[in-house]
Amino acid sequence: MSLVEIGRAARLERLHSFVPVAPEVLKECSLLRRTDTKFAVRPEQVPALLRSLKPDYGVLKASEASFAEYETLYFDTSSLRCYHDHRRERRARHKVRIRHYPDRELSYLEVKTKTNGSLTLKHRKQKTYADNSMSAEDWTFVGANSDLPPDALTPRLWIGFRRLTLVGFEVKERITIDLDIVFRSGKLERCLPGVAIVEVKQQPYCSRTPAMLTLRSAGIRRAPISKYCIGTMMAHSDIRFGALSRMLKLIERLQR
Repeated sequence: MSLVEIGRAARLERLHSFVPVAPEVLKECSLLRRTDTKFAVRPEQVPALLRSLKPDYGVLKASEASFAEYETLYFDTSSLRCYHDHRRERRARHKVRIRHYPDRELSYLEVKTKTNGSLTLKHRKQKTYADNSMSAEDWTFVGANSDLPPDALTPRLWIGFRRLTLVGFEVKERITIDLDIVFRSGKLERCLPGVAIVEVKQQPYCSRTPAMLTLRSAGIRRAPISKYCIGTMMAHSDIRFGALSRMLKLIERLQR
C-alpha cells in the first residue's frame, strides 16, 4: 500500500469520526515549552493507532483537510554546526527554520532550542506568507534566542511533509504524525517511503497518558529521530554520522 493510499485510508476510515478541534484550543495547547518524545513507525500502523487514540483526542483541521501540508527551510552554518551539535548531543543546541503552512497561508521564523534539562523551547515570529528572505529584524530575533552567529547562517535544507495533529481532551498534550516526508537540498531530492514519524509533545512529561500507553502497548519504542539530521546525512554523505547512523539504520529497517 502506498503512502497516499494509507493516508486516504486513515482519513476515510478513522478521521471522519474524530472530534474536530478549533484553532483556539490549539493556541491554549501551543506547548512552546515542552518535552518531545518521538517514534518511527510504518505508515500501515497508523490507522490502528488512530483507532486507539480516538476516545481521548480531537483532530486539528487544516482548512477542510485533516493532514496539513508543511514546508520548512532550515538554516545552518557552512560547517553544519546545528547538525554537529545534535550529533554530539550538545546541550543547549538550536535549530533555525522558516516554516510555511500552505493550508492556512501562514509563515513563521522559528528558533527551536533543546535545553540542558531536555526541554524543547520554541520561539517564533510571524512572517509574510511564503517569504524565505531574512530581514535585519529576523536576524536580530535569531541572535536574541540562540548563541548561533546569524551572519554565518544560510539556507541548507528544505523538508516537506503532511502532518496530522491530535490534541488531548483531558491532558495538555499534542500528537503529530508526519507522512510523505521529502528532503530537498540543491539538486538532491530524497523521500522517506515506508516511514511515519510520531511525536508526543507534552509538559510536564508523563509516561502514562493515553498516547504513551497506546504506543507502548503496540510495542513501539521511542526513537530519538530528527528529520533535519536525516535530511542532512542524506545530502552530505561525507560528514561524520557517529551515533546518528542509528537513525538511518532505523529508516532502512522500516522500509524493508
